[in-house]
Amino acid sequence: SLVGDFLTPIGARDFTWPPGLLDEIEAATGPFQLYHVEVYRKGRAGVVLDELDRVLEANRRANLWLLANKPWGFAMLHVWGTDRYGHELWHVLDSSHPDHDPAEAAIFRDRCLAYWRRVDQVVGEWIAAAPDATCIVLSDHGFGPIHEFLVFNAWLLRKGWIRLKPNAITLLKRSLWELGISPAAGYRWAMRLGFARMRLAAGVGTRKRLLERIN
Repeated sequence: SLVGDFLTPIGARDFTWPPGLLDEIEAATGPFQLYHVEVYRKGRAGVVLDELDRVLEANRRANLWLLANKPWGFAMLHVWGTDRYGHELWHVLDSSHPDHDPAEAAIFRDRCLAYWRRVDQVVGEWIAAAPDATCIVLSDHGFGPIHEFLVFNAWLLRKGWIRLKPNAITLLKRSLWELGISPAAGYRWAMRLGFARMRLAAGVGTRKRLLERIN
């Protein structure tokens, strides 16, 4: 059995094998939660946490059902929410982060810690459901604070190590970029206007790409 991941286009239901597996899972455990789409803005930490809890619970039920009802010799179960927490809410618990707000932390600290404890509990349930299996718990990358991004293409361009196509459209894009008009700038405006969650829903880009300070 196979269940696809968050790169699946929004609205698609053909992300399992065999094809009818999704209907079986939802009939047994309720709606399957494939995506996290909420992103942080000031005052929205609770909305992000609500989604983290909702997706974790749906995945908990679905994976327990799969372990109990489908034959398997190898099972790999994924918690995406820990990654999403790091991107959206790391600053809540990290008092050294430039976006840390003590008042916000006082409100949401306990809920943030409760989410991580719940992840531990859920992983423990999955392990307990496979008592004869050899279990490995791992992260595909580390977690830590993110203050800014380095966009290597921008750095290579400014060093003169990338050659652009000599056509009008490319020259226009370069001129706009030099003026600060870019997809990254557009995304920052979208963040301010409350449309940033569309980025995850449509699979567009990264949360924030800072081209400034690249010399």
